[in-house]
Amino acid sequence: MKKAIIAGFALFIIGYLTNGCENSNKLEFSEIVQTKTSVKENDLYPIGVIPNWAKEKLPAEIYEKIEIMSKYFIIDYAFLRNDITPERWEEIKYSINSMCQQIQEGKISKEAPAIFAIASEQPSNSYFAIEQMEMLEPGCVLRGTTLTVYKSQFGPSVKISCTYHYNTNTKAVSNIECTTYATSYLPAHSPQFQGSTRTSYDGQAGVIVGICVGTLSFNNGDYTENENVSKDFSIIP
Repeated sequence: MKKAIIAGFALFIIGYLTNGCENSNKLEFSEIVQTKTSVKENDLYPIGVIPNWAKEKLPAEIYEKIEIMSKYFIIDYAFLRNDITPERWEEIKYSINSMCQQIQEGKISKEAPAIFAIASEQPSNSYFAIEQMEMLEPGCVLRGTTLTVYKSQFGPSVKISCTYHYNTNTKAVSNIECTTYATSYLPAHSPQFQGSTRTSYDGQAGVIVGICVGTLSFNNGDYTENENVSKDFSIIP
């Protein structure tokens, strides 16, 4: 069992799997994080524990949600050691709210605690990404990445959140699920995305590839802006 973040854009799935995730070999901490984010064991805190230094850095509205999550997750607070941009805070808040909603709906259980971690704000394949991981069973994790694939000069953006099952022994990828949505700092923009996102796994290259095509619409003063979106993207599992 090791690290996870967010994800609530596609339904969080906890349980036993097939499709490449049936290997039950013991999973070591290093296997989970060897190529993902910046999780360090000294920034992980037990269930129900929020360190004082983290409390001081969390906005009040996020701290209230973290209090709820800390009862269900071993949380990695390493992300608070770095400067966080306003846009990144919006992504983090969306993710945390999604997790809390799943807790409220009973989709996350205390009987199967996972590690919750937020990736450092580093560009991945030319996009800023949030990554997540959750232990489903020994040898199999739920991973995910949220990418900003398009951003208007006026502020609204199109994001794609993909989750998938990853076997840490065979490196197999399966059960890819993606959700595409529009977001903006300004509620008055009321952004919407109409279109489609397609993904597939290139086993030879070891990369999830996809394309997002559609229209981003939002209010811009007295006008409605419509911007065409056509973006290829890739995710390294």
